[in-house]
Amino acid sequence: MSVFTKTPSYGQATVGLTARKIISSPLSTRGKLYIKNMDSASRIFLGFDSNVTTSNGYLVKAGDEEIFDISDSIDVYGVSATANISVCYIELA
Repeated sequence: MSVFTKTPSYGQATVGLTARKIISSPLSTRGKLYIKNMDSASRIFLGFDSNVTTSNGYLVKAGDEEIFDISDSIDVYGVSATANISVCYIELA
């Protein structure tokens, strides 16, 4: 079990029809990232650059959450087939 020593960071972002960076300023020395699709009907797709699409991204179904062991040097982008989908996140370091 990991012990995180920094104050967590959290927030919300909007994902839409074009790829968008979910976290503009990642928590320094991040080790774990939780991302939740807050929409009740629409899916989002995640990737690690602005080339992510609904065809090649990692699927997060409506209402689902994904957890990534990922450093702060890696950006996370999201896209959806529907405009204005809310996602929330928590970063731990």
